[in-house]
Amino acid sequence: MNGNFWQELAGLNIAQLPTNGATLVEDKGRLDILFHGFIGKEKWSQGSKPDVGGFMSDIHGLSLITEFELTGPRLIFKKRYLHQQHTISYRLVRDTVGIFRGMWKIALDDHVIATDFARCMLTQIPDSFFTEPGKPI
Repeated sequence: MNGNFWQELAGLNIAQLPTNGATLVEDKGRLDILFHGFIGKEKWSQGSKPDVGGFMSDIHGLSLITEFELTGPRLIFKKRYLHQQHTISYRLVRDTVGIFRGMWKIALDDHVIATDFARCMLTQIPDSFFTEPGKPI
């Protein structure tokens, strides 16, 4: 899985005035963050059907992917950074060229505290890719 997500930024800054002095101003911006990850069947899953999950990495750190669901054009999964407690939900839909586009959101007690756009692509990798060099495939 490779993709990007956006994150609104807001804060306070100090702006210099044309004359002597400074003033407090609101500073807004938007980050475009690239991510990459691995999704696969979890061998440690209990039950008859193995769970699908994996890991993702971006500038915020390493995260665990759970509740991965690919149904037709819909892609849904949850992400939790290893150093944080809250979960980020992703809901995306595949377009005509194979790119999944949608939204991510963080909700606490059913209140959305952050949300923005996301997109990604899934690339299937054959098992032979993970075979050690020099070993038979």
